[in-house]
Amino acid sequence: MIKSVCDLRFCKWLSVATVLLMFLSSYLFSQKVQSGLFFSAGVGTNLNFHSAEFKSIPSGEACCQGFTNGFGLGENLFAGIEYKFPKKMFGREIGVRLNLAYSNLSADLTREEFIGNIITGNNHTQGISEHIVESIISMIMIEPQFIIFPLQEIPISTFAGFQFGIPLSMNYMQEERLISPDFGTYENGLTVRNHSDGEIPLPTSLYFALSIGARYELYKFGNFSILPELKFNLGLTNLTTNLDWKPSSLTLSAVLQYNPSVSETIPPAQPPPPVILPPPQPEAPELVLKAYYKGTEIHNGETINVNVRDTLFVTSYLVSPIIFFRENESEINENGKSPETQEEALILSIKAVKKYLENNPDANVTIISSSLENEHQDVTRHRVDDVIEKLDVDKNRIKQKNFIKNNNLKYPELSDENRFIKFDLGNNKQGLIVFGDTIVKSALDKIDIEIDPIIKSNDEYDFNGQIIIDDDNKISLNKGKQIYTLNDVLKSEKLKLGLPIQIDGKVKDKSSQEASAELSLNLKAEPIGKVVIENSVNKDGTNFTEYILGFCEFGKADFYSINQHAIDFTMNAVKSGKKIEIIPLTDSLGSADYNKNLAIRRAETAIKLLSLNKNNINVTIPDRFFFSNSTPEGRLLNRSVLVRIY
Repeated sequence: MIKSVCDLRFCKWLSVATVLLMFLSSYLFSQKVQSGLFFSAGVGTNLNFHSAEFKSIPSGEACCQGFTNGFGLGENLFAGIEYKFPKKMFGREIGVRLNLAYSNLSADLTREEFIGNIITGNNHTQGISEHIVESIISMIMIEPQFIIFPLQEIPISTFAGFQFGIPLSMNYMQEERLISPDFGTYENGLTVRNHSDGEIPLPTSLYFALSIGARYELYKFGNFSILPELKFNLGLTNLTTNLDWKPSSLTLSAVLQYNPSVSETIPPAQPPPPVILPPPQPEAPELVLKAYYKGTEIHNGETINVNVRDTLFVTSYLVSPIIFFRENESEINENGKSPETQEEALILSIKAVKKYLENNPDANVTIISSSLENEHQDVTRHRVDDVIEKLDVDKNRIKQKNFIKNNNLKYPELSDENRFIKFDLGNNKQGLIVFGDTIVKSALDKIDIEIDPIIKSNDEYDFNGQIIIDDDNKISLNKGKQIYTLNDVLKSEKLKLGLPIQIDGKVKDKSSQEASAELSLNLKAEPIGKVVIENSVNKDGTNFTEYILGFCEFGKADFYSINQHAIDFTMNAVKSGKKIEIIPLTDSLGSADYNKNLAIRRAETAIKLLSLNKNNINVTIPDRFFFSNSTPEGRLLNRSVLVRIY
């Protein structure tokens, strides 16, 4: 590459001007108060990026497919003056700066070209040329910039502005070099051809770029500072009037900055005021705070143990181990969050199957896939492969059964229900359970603290005091002895970790004499038990527990999957004398009379499963659908039987 250097005369005068400016300002502003004026000088390196779209310098040989970009390094020297405004804008300090700079924007543009095969004996080698344009470009830059100081605590500043450049030198060298094979030459006997160099024709008279950057005050000594500065300059004008060739640069500089001082007029000292003797003061007031809990005085630093009872509300969902698919799709719709509805739980049945196999390492699973004859031939394989991958178990534990069914079904909705993968775990119809989020509610014993401010004063006074739990929770104190209940402003979660509270009081009499007192206490939770409530429902002011007892096939009353946990819970509830309600559900397919008879038969199956006397059971056939009938999952849930325990 052609080497480029700073114009020695310009660099010399730029350095001399910078030093003279600093010493002149030091002489003019020699007092102790620093001004908003700054002088700076910097030296740095440009990482130049050239974007281009041309095949040749007009006086050179045309290149290959054309040059598109180039890179290079160059020096950057500048001196400038800066002013920081005394007023802020949007709460931030701002300023302006004007720099005079010398900037080297040189770069190399290269492009490789295949020129043919070189035959040597029985072998051939690809001939590859490298076209190169080496540019030497230096400019005098005028750089107006706007500065903002975004952070008060950190000495960092950002700036944006423009570059206006006047070219000093714009030279180039263009040639074609043979880079492969290394033993070959061109027709001229050399490894280089089409060489040309000289000044770049038709150079631009003014270069224009947008600038943005940041700097950091690394070190400060006296009125001087050292700042590393990073700036990006986006070139907007071409280097020549007839070529698409724009230079941009990334500049890293080290800056020396000088902040001169300005003189400050010190007003003459005011004469001392006459001495006025204050009137005699009454005795200062006195204050003591006493606190009592359950009739016992508690002293500074002591801990109060508070009884806490936790109630865990757990939601469990019975899921049928089946996954439905859309036509010609194999994607399994699942997410990582805990289910909040029965429909969401059913979609997570594959996770329930995986967990069952992990907890039962001797258990096997049969994957039963069903597709329709109008689907793609390979869609079943994709569905099964995806399921096996998500199960992530030993494939020796997996068996497969595949069925292809025709599409001549009684109801169109049944087509959606015959594109599925079902899991047979051989566990005697026992369904799988998916748990939702567990909600913990804690109940605290009543926390009554009696506060007694004991005040001694010979004058009228004002009293202010408060119990401080945290910044958002405070209770004001009255002048006299009083009981304060803390439960309304306490959170049991914080109490479990131990919670400090502060009791502060202040007395001020008419002569502005004050007395204050404080008392620090700690509250700590003392767990005394835990209650688990599962599937609790509150509807119209009535509390009950609700389970899905089991699932039925379409048009059938027998259960193909049951909830053994719900069966055991219900039978124990009957022994405890609780009220039982059976709610048999149906989907929307079929007539109303048919579905009503089907619901009655499903209720009878549930009563028989629970071994209960039907005269002691309340059976409710709902007049609405509990779940959606627009999806296979919703219709499957509508073919279940619910049990409620009151």
